[in-house]
Amino acid sequence: GGLLEAGETLDAAAAREVREETGVEARPLGIVALRSRVDGLNNDTYVVWLLEPVSGEPIPDGREVDDCRQGGRQHLKNCWELGPQDTGGCQRAKDKRD
Repeated sequence: GGLLEAGETLDAAAAREVREETGVEARPLGIVALRSRVDGLNNDTYVVWLLEPVSGEPIPDGREVDDCRQGGRQHLKNCWELGPQDTGGCQRAKDKRD
């Protein structure tokens, strides 16, 4: 995840963040979900995109991402069912639950 740069659209930001954090060039196809989290004075809005991989293999950047992989609709459904308590990514939340 990340922030929009000045003048950047949501779809361009999604593609850039995926490229920076995983090395995968991807084409945004559409938004599949929105999620908001409020924690005291802090709040975040997550925009979940359906992306089509164009090139590259998913490799975590080691800074913001420690695990990444391509997944289909079932993977997204499984991650979403973990609930709003997870803000660090699907895999970390699964590890906490297991």
